[in-house]
Amino acid sequence: MQAQIEQRLPPPAAPLAAPVTAATRQLATNVAETALASPQVQNLVATAINGAQQRFVSLIEDKGKFVSTQGGDVTLEYGSFVADLAARLGVDPSTISQIQGFIQQSSTELKQRLTTIQSKIESTRATLSQAQAGTLTRRRNRT
Repeated sequence: MQAQIEQRLPPPAAPLAAPVTAATRQLATNVAETALASPQVQNLVATAINGAQQRFVSLIEDKGKFVSTQGGDVTLEYGSFVADLAARLGVDPSTISQIQGFIQQSSTELKQRLTTIQSKIESTRATLSQAQAGTLTRRRNRT
């Protein structure tokens, strides 16, 4: 934020960017604290949170659109959900496509990491079971 302020100030006033940034930050903190102390703002925040919770429950209960279950696994199609939300907010279709690509890539990477972790956990459990049963065998590294 300081760099942005510094860029907009005329060169002779550039050294004022740090104190202006600090003052702006303090002003924002004061405004936020004052607003959050207000019963009206607290009511707005509570209403927004409650509404978001109700929409999330509705989303989960609408299993046909963004949620599916198979073999006890629940899948939330959050890429589609985000794209639908972005479209409702008027986000450009190319941006929505980029968002979906990012979500797909992140999901794939997360799934791979989780699969690796699950395999390691299963291997560790098997080793612990062997150790508890007194049948632990040592594997030799093959090179």
